Amino acid sequence: MTARLTNESAQSVLNCLKAFRRRTAVPLKLIQRLLGHMASSAAATPLGLMHMRPLHHWLQTRVLRCAWRCGTHRMTITPICRCLFSPWTDLAFLRAGVPLEQVSRHVVVTTDASKTGWGAVCNGHTAAGSWTNSPDEGPSFSGTGHHLAPTTRPLESPRLAPGQDAEDLSCLPPAVVDTITQARAPSTRRLYALKWRLFAKWCSSQREDPQRCAVGSVLSFLQERLEGRLSPSTLKVYVAAISAHHDAVDGKYLGKHDFIIRFLRGTRRLNPSRPCLVPSWDLSVVLRSLQEAPFEPLESAELKALSLKTALLTALTSIKRIGDLQAFSVSESCLEFGPGYSHVILRPQPGYVPRFP
Repeated sequence: MTARLTNESAQSVLNCLKAFRRRTAVPLKLIQRLLGHMASSAAATPLGLMHMRPLHHWLQTRVLRCAWRCGTHRMTITPICRCLFSPWTDLAFLRAGVPLEQVSRHVVVTTDASKTGWGAVCNGHTAAGSWTNSPDEGPSFSGTGHHLAPTTRPLESPRLAPGQDAEDLSCLPPAVVDTITQARAPSTRRLYALKWRLFAKWCSSQREDPQRCAVGSVLSFLQERLEGRLSPSTLKVYVAAISAHHDAVDGKYLGKHDFIIRFLRGTRRLNPSRPCLVPSWDLSVVLRSLQEAPFEPLESAELKALSLKTALLTALTSIKRIGDLQAFSVSESCLEFGPGYSHVILRPQPGYVPRFP
């Protein structure tokens, strides 16, 4: 059994591509529409998402993030770009379809890729590679025509002990590796990943290896961010994220290097924190709004609006920290209603210890 695109879906992709053959410059909105057609068709085309990757790479080096939001930017379609469209202009490729087979086993593969290289982890085994081409050319084409063929290099272990000699985790059970990766909170891992991608992109433009570059390169990157009016606390997050991936320098964790410490100390002196002396919101305006729709009347208010109103009034009247409010629980052991539902008592979860008693 095979899943295929309908004739109408395949024709919509081809019709969108006709505009790219007729013009040398097209609106960014048209490219966004083409990406949408590709994404919706990828599940029913052979290696559809993989065939989208070269176009994504080409666009990433030419379109600013703000331009994606406004959509008014115009793109010049180069011969290289037209070459990236070539699989999608073939009706046979669009109608080839993919076989539908019964899933007999699930295997989790964690992957990551940037403009400098790629990496993957499966069942504790790791592999990695680097792109051989320049950032302006996009992913290289191998002799077999594979769009994402990297140059081979020795297997590497995931760097989970920043600033120290990385342990070879391939001999550890997958469950142990997964537990080690949970050392940081999910929000911290997402934030570090974002900062690391920005640093890797900057290193690519400077022809530097983000994992092994000198301390001077890291300081130059931080200085550019400082001149871009980033706060010292944000720069500190950048240092932590870069240190989590960067090799040790002189046997030290990058964040412990003397120059890095002195640089951060200098940023705090040059840009000291200035607390806001004027409240950014007016309590009286908020309270008046809570007396109107959609928060009133209570009998007809939606549950979401009623929950937001209750949470805000609880925070204002209890003068509790966010952590204390999050500790409140609606389980039977923590929730108690008064006679006739005249009042309710909320208690924190058992075992909760407030940060500031």
